[in-house]
Amino acid sequence: MPAIGSRGQPELFGRQKRTHGYQVVYFPDPKKPNADMEVMEQLLLDQFLTLPGFAHIRDRNFGRIDGTLTLDFNIVLWVQPVDDAVKLKNMEYHGVIANGSK
Repeated sequence: MPAIGSRGQPELFGRQKRTHGYQVVYFPDPKKPNADMEVMEQLLLDQFLTLPGFAHIRDRNFGRIDGTLTLDFNIVLWVQPVDDAVKLKNMEYHGVIANGSK
């Protein structure tokens, strides 16, 4: 599902706080649309809280437009650049400890 909007805020050490907005449209049963939308809205309020292993759902807003139930929500991610530089693997020490002791 493509995001309908995104924004990023820079933070310390090259990190960013990124917010991505999404919208889901639910088409209810045409025989009982209001009751069906009410049940679905309550179900989503109770159970649509996270995308497991990925992100928490934030800023959920429901609306009813032209006989459909819409849900607008955001996910917030904190990202940082990948550092592929070679890290120090070991350290060689040449010297003595104070007072001439080893």
